[in-house]
Amino acid sequence: NIADANGLSLHQAWGQMVLNTNWQLKLGRQEIVYDDQRIFGSVGWAQQARSHDIAILKFIDNGFKIDLGFAFNQSKENLTGTNLTTPKTYKAMQFAWLHKEWSNFLGSFLFLNNGLQTINGLKYSQTIGTHLKTKQNKFNVAANLYYQFGKDIAENDLSAYLVGLEANYKTSNTTKLGIGVELQSGNDYDVSAGKNNAFTPFYGTNHKFNGFMDYFYVGNHANNVGLLDIYAKMNFKLNAKSSLTTFIHSFSAAADINATVSKQLGTEIDLVYGYKFTNEIGFKAGYSQMFASKGMNVIKGNSDDNTNNWAWVMITIKPTLFSSK
Repeated sequence: NIADANGLSLHQAWGQMVLNTNWQLKLGRQEIVYDDQRIFGSVGWAQQARSHDIAILKFIDNGFKIDLGFAFNQSKENLTGTNLTTPKTYKAMQFAWLHKEWSNFLGSFLFLNNGLQTINGLKYSQTIGTHLKTKQNKFNVAANLYYQFGKDIAENDLSAYLVGLEANYKTSNTTKLGIGVELQSGNDYDVSAGKNNAFTPFYGTNHKFNGFMDYFYVGNHANNVGLLDIYAKMNFKLNAKSSLTTFIHSFSAAADINATVSKQLGTEIDLVYGYKFTNEIGFKAGYSQMFASKGMNVIKGNSDDNTNNWAWVMITIKPTLFSSK
């Protein structure tokens, strides 16, 4: 598993067939990475990474792409039955991804049919949405809009959404500034029985979003109060080989936590320093601090004086094993 500085790893599929100049079929274990990785992305820093046993039919023509994916899982080879006992894993999945690029604009459409196994059979939820991005000179804007419906694994009626907007501006050759907001719907503490309004980003690279301390959607925060993340980021190129990036996040719950606390969850600050030794070797170090509010302590079960921070160091090596012409 070879990971780059953004945590993207390389996994080979079992097989890929080129049907003609426009059509390909990719079979077997592989990563699925689309757009900004909000719904489908890689997790290269995890020991097991993330891959899918899936068949993907691909169409490419003059900047227009269509991917159709089909997957079916079971726990082991059986003479009879196809039960799946692995937790938090889809039993069956189908998706369609359409993507088109122009000179200063790109857009994608995604439909995901996600099937989870219950004692009462398969329960499917549907995710439908779009990713849009435009670039004009030193200014670029990206947007996400997704809606989920169908049934969750507890057989509740699902109705949830994600809305995101980010703008970046390159003030000079050495400085970039960005601001953004993302809202993922959630459940009020008194949500009606049989209803689920909490959005799930499923197979996205969640560590890339909502702060590097992974308080939200990285193995936690599912079917909870949702999240409103208002953030700013600044990237400074210190010299030809090094840079410093700062993120500031203001977190709030999208739904009511309870009758006694506000929706405010806290503020997180992330600092990342990067140094490029060579084209193949890079170094990064980071520090994060969470200033939690009362609402965060309630949903996480922490004490009021709980302090959370972390520091990390990462070395990334991307060797060229061989090349030919």
